[in-house]
Amino acid sequence: YLGLRRGSVEIGLVPAGWPQQQYGRGERDAANGGGFEMYVFVDDVDRTVGRLRSTGTPVLREPADAPWGERIAHVADPDDNPVALVSRSGAEENIG
Repeated sequence: YLGLRRGSVEIGLVPAGWPQQQYGRGERDAANGGGFEMYVFVDDVDRTVGRLRSTGTPVLREPADAPWGERIAHVADPDDNPVALVSRSGAEENIG
């Protein structure tokens, strides 16, 4: 992971094969030189996943706390691309 930040905006980069390795998604697009995984910051990951699940959105990975202080879940968008839903978890550990 490589994060580029300017002010309050951050863009994160991962290897092209990451979505396929992590969720079995994106292989079709990666083979054609495309594909992506988008991170969307939300106020409450669990509530957002619940609402999306009730509309039939595929949940690729259930909400979980990451050691760097975020709560993350993954869903699929209508084109089957993985979308990470992220919020602060309050469980941040000192990484370093």
